[in-house]
Parts: sequence; C-alpha cells; structure tokens
Amino acid sequence: MNRRVNQNLPPVIVVGGGTNAVSIARSLGKRGITVYTLNSPNSYVRYSAYARWIPQHCEDGQEEFWRRFLLGKESDHLTGAILLTGCDAGIEILAKHRDELSNKFVLDLARKDVQICLLNKLTTYEKAVEAGAYEAWQVDEDGCVTEGSATNAWIVTK
Repeated sequence: MNRRVNQNLPPVIVVGGGTNAVSIARSLGKRGITVYTLNSPNSYVRYSAYARWIPQHCEDGQEEFWRRFLLGKESDHLTGAILLTGCDAGIEILAKHRDELSNKFVLDLARKDVQICLLNKLTTYEKAVEAGAYEAWQVDEDGCVTEGSATNAWIVTK
C-alpha cells in the first residue's frame, strides 16, 4: 500500500476504542493524516496499516499509562496533534486533565462537565429530567441518534 502523508495536517492521537478506533484510523489515514494510537497490545487498531501503535508499559494499568504518556515528556514529539478518544476511559482522561492537555494538544469543543455527565447514563437521564425532558437522546455529528429512546427528548450534540 502506497500512502502519502499530508505534511500540512497535524497528526491525530486516538486514545482507546475497539473497532471504532480502527474506523477512525482508516478514515483519517486514507486522507494522508498520520494516526497514532494509545491502546492495548491486543487491540485491533494496533494492526491497522493506517495507525502507528504507541507501545505501552502498563504496570499501573492501561489508563494510568495513557494519562502519564499524554501529560509527560514522552509525548512531546506529538505536541500540536489532535487528541481523539474512542472510549469512556479516554473521555474521562480528557475531561479530568483538559486544561493541561489543551496546552499541548488540540482538543474537542465539548464542555468537560457535560462530558463527565454523559459518561454516567443515570446522571444523563437526571439532567434531562431537570431540563424538562422525560428521556434524552444522544445524537452524533451527522444527526443520527446513537443512544436513548423517547417520543419527546432534549437532543445533546456536544
């Protein structure tokens, strides 16, 4: 496979994820974007032709390694990269360390309090009820409902 890397686009780091991480790597990699992945040694994305797996030392656990790597000097060569996550643990790291990570990487536009809230389905439901909805739907960037069911709902896009 002969892939050209677009030097004008920043690299992307994908934190965690299963098959969704493979989809992200493939989609971005086909556009010439260099994709690095922080994931377990047996993850599918590790073997993708479109991803560069970052080897892990998991004495303290995988998520702790991700946190230390992203906040530490080991990732300095990736400063300016776009940071994406494919799992709840990655969202939690981004939300808890948002200020520090935003000094080094390009992050999404989500509010960290909303991200943390959405990790807990019960809290998401409670917030929806407080806002006047009986149930809530989660909608992706294409407008497709990804979670929830109701006849009336507040739709959370960020």
